[in-house]
Amino acid sequence: MIKKAIYIWTLAFAPIIYAQAPIVSDKDKTENIQEIKVDILEGLALPALDLIYEYALSYSSGTGASIKYYLGNQGDNDALAKFVFQPYYRQYFYQKQDFGISGVFVEGCLRYASGTTDHYDYDYDYETNSYPEPTKVNWGTAGIGCSVGKKWVNQSGFLFEVIIGGGRYLAPTYGPDGFFNGSFNVGFRF
Repeated sequence: MIKKAIYIWTLAFAPIIYAQAPIVSDKDKTENIQEIKVDILEGLALPALDLIYEYALSYSSGTGASIKYYLGNQGDNDALAKFVFQPYYRQYFYQKQDFGISGVFVEGCLRYASGTTDHYDYDYDYETNSYPEPTKVNWGTAGIGCSVGKKWVNQSGFLFEVIIGGGRYLAPTYGPDGFFNGSFNVGFRF
């Protein structure tokens, strides 16, 4: 008889006890998720420093910014920007882990870049029988682009992401017409 009473009591009160369990929403999982990353591809291929910050807006989206500064001498490569500021928005897909803002993503970005390039004046000088020497010209322009990538995050907060994409500058003066956005980022989530 006592076993039957315990069984009936358990069935009657189990839903009430379960209802008292805290509900964790997607907002709670991503609240205050922030990441700091560095692009190791830029550091190894070019003497450049690219620092990236990202903030989680929800379980499947985030926003952030990248600041890149080219440390070396541009030499003959006019397509390199000396300074780049790139804010972005990301939408994540296929999250199979419980870490939030990870997996495959699509990114839309704005970009401001500046640098120095050679400007050639093609007016032939008949007195010297030559073209004038090129002059150095500073340039700065804004652009828009998109990228795709994938981010992996482990339980301790270490992350790795791969990105590929590009875009166009809206009003290039002396600088390049477009840009390539490819990186291997490593960082930490806190």
